[in-house]
Amino acid sequence: MSAIGGRYGRKPARLEATFSAVATWPLKLCSMSIWAFITARFLVGITMSGSCVTCPTSIKEICGSNIRGALECWVRICLDVVKKM
Repeated sequence: MSAIGGRYGRKPARLEATFSAVATWPLKLCSMSIWAFITARFLVGITMSGSCVTCPTSIKEICGSNIRGALECWVRICLDVVKKM
């Protein structure tokens, strides 16, 4: 994911992470086989790892310095909440 962000830009990397998350969550929720569930968990993990790289970098590029710290704290809190799900 970070390679996609470096080569094509942050926005396409975030869009790709969003589309892959949307594609893998139904597989994760509806999997009847343990291997389908493990594969879906692996794909969601790749998606989340890319989000951990591209989202804070995008926030640093877009936002002003007066609110940057608060927004990055919210990103970290939201990622921690998603990881616990």
